Amino acid sequence: MLVAIPTFAAPEFHKDVEPILQQHCQTCHRAGSSAPMPFETYRQTRPWAKAIERAVLEKKMPPWFASEGGPFSNDPSLTPEEIRVIRDWAESGSIEGPIADAPPSLAWNEGWNIGTPDQIVTLPRAFSIPKSGEVEYQYMIVPAPAERDRWVDRMQVLPGNSAAVHHAVVYIRERGSKWLKGRPPGEFFTLSQEEPDSFTTSDILFTYAPGASVDQWPEGMAKLIPAGSDLVFQMHYVALPAGGVDRTRLGLRFAKGTPKKRVLTLQLNNDRLLIPPGVPDAQFHVFGTGPVSGSPIPY
Repeated sequence: MLVAIPTFAAPEFHKDVEPILQQHCQTCHRAGSSAPMPFETYRQTRPWAKAIERAVLEKKMPPWFASEGGPFSNDPSLTPEEIRVIRDWAESGSIEGPIADAPPSLAWNEGWNIGTPDQIVTLPRAFSIPKSGEVEYQYMIVPAPAERDRWVDRMQVLPGNSAAVHHAVVYIRERGSKWLKGRPPGEFFTLSQEEPDSFTTSDILFTYAPGASVDQWPEGMAKLIPAGSDLVFQMHYVALPAGGVDRTRLGLRFAKGTPKKRVLTLQLNNDRLLIPPGVPDAQFHVFGTGPVSGSPIPY
């Protein structure tokens, strides 16, 4: 008796893999973006097939650091089926398949993805990227971007040199704050953890990391930049063999009217972590008090 054995249809790049890359990877893995290699064509992607397989099986890519749970509206993680497709493609020879099966190429907007900004804040000075070594966090105070209270519901950071910007944090320093008092505005400077003003409870306007350059709050929610506030940029650069310069920009879109809810992004830090050798479950804690509704943010 003959038994029909189902044949295995190996995944092909254009038909099966490329749509996954477009949805989950090309935000960073495209020409001119932050990842070190683009995955826009078969020729670009094929040499990395095994590395891509390992990264998705170990769930290192796409990067997502939240614990199990959710769902989260911005979770970029691959589904089990998508992971299987990547694995089977890499294990079966990384076939290209007919180019006619390729999805339409995505048209990436290399400029503002929040529409035309109502205000653009540019670092007053360019930072020179070193060719080697570790770069200390760089801070810059940009004075008073708002002459009156401004509610912001969309914002975007555009690095001037995306390969060099590891991440950026933009803080709102309200008028009268003692944080970084006496530091020169419009100039880069560094902070030591031992300095008394190295930490702040100021509201974080935006945090940029590769693949996450835009924030957009739901209707009725927005960030407040009070009149007379400064913006403090914390820039984390990495060295590049070719060097270069960076002048990062921040684009802001103002909310239409006063929102129902103010969004606050506050931080709690514990930077004195001493993990004993061989301890697999060392625990550390940090506590803080959030502002009461309607009260000023503590400094």
